[in-house]
Amino acid sequence: MNLCFAMLVPETYASAEKGKVIFEENCVECHGERGDGRGAVGPYLEEQRPADLLAEKTRARSNKELFEIIQYGVHFEMPGWEGVLSDQEIVNVVKYLRALASASLPAGE
Repeated sequence: MNLCFAMLVPETYASAEKGKVIFEENCVECHGERGDGRGAVGPYLEEQRPADLLAEKTRARSNKELFEIIQYGVHFEMPGWEGVLSDQEIVNVVKYLRALASASLPAGE
């Protein structure tokens, strides 16, 4: 799937529920169940701690940026998932991250 197309996938195809399953299978150990960066592995990483996916800095990233971070990784501790996850699966994870962040905001934001 083309990256540009992947970012334009209609809501019906980009499933936060499917993204949640992928997140729970692949990301929880580092980013934690709530996505706050407090997974079981985090304290043992030397170079950089896992990102708090609920933080404003992360929420401010575009869908494309999040897609590319998941696809290519950003440092040794955050590997790229290209070749492991399909483009559609990465889109689903991005969709889940958006839902996770929205659910964590205080009422009125």
